[in-house]
Amino acid sequence: MIDLRQKRGNPIRLVDISQISQLTGIRHQNGSIWVGSLTTMAQLASSQIILKDIPVLAKAASSVGSPQIRNLATVGGNLCHASPCADTVPPLVALNATLHLQSLRGIRQLPIEDFFLGPYRVAIDPHELLIGIEIPIPSSNLRFVFYKLGRRKALSIARLNLTVGFELKDNTISEAIISPGSILPTPGRVTSLEKKLINQKPEEKLFNNIGKELSELMVMEAGERWSTPYKKPVVAAVVMRCLMQCVENP
Repeated sequence: MIDLRQKRGNPIRLVDISQISQLTGIRHQNGSIWVGSLTTMAQLASSQIILKDIPVLAKAASSVGSPQIRNLATVGGNLCHASPCADTVPPLVALNATLHLQSLRGIRQLPIEDFFLGPYRVAIDPHELLIGIEIPIPSSNLRFVFYKLGRRKALSIARLNLTVGFELKDNTISEAIISPGSILPTPGRVTSLEKKLINQKPEEKLFNNIGKELSELMVMEAGERWSTPYKKPVVAAVVMRCLMQCVENP
């Protein structure tokens, strides 16, 4: 809508799909959780299914905008807009969500990491519609943390957001997940750093090094910007604190 008001880009036809009831709702389905693309942020944040099985997604949804915005903003819109600072993207990437896209040819399933081609660019064909998101229910032993940093506590666009998680066995990290937002050009898990956590003891020194490496990766992939002197140490500190929080709050 902002682009339309400012007359940027090509003329766009708008079609109101808000009354398609089949695109709303949250339910268990085939061992996963199904979230309709028109499900609002408020519904995600308050859903008993989401709060029980994947509370990290509820926390991310509750951080979006204001109550008025959360009552209208949809998870499908958050994904398809593909803003680098979209708050539901890091947890959905961390949870290995699969997107269901429908057209006259049928339904196409796409892993969420393959959906994002770059800032504001997604792999959706002109005649496709995102109808829902399928989210595997994670192991109860996986600990997740979502964090968002904005200029203020509410109605703020994320300067950075982050979902981290890991599973401990015998006080050793057996599985690790790092999914940043508004840090790298394209959403995705940072597998190179995840591997460095595997088979390691959860210690502040290790987490501090991982945070510093992600901040260096940010500069390498996104380049130097006016905000880099501020953002680089903040990214390192936030990653370290979130990983420590996974240890402290099982």
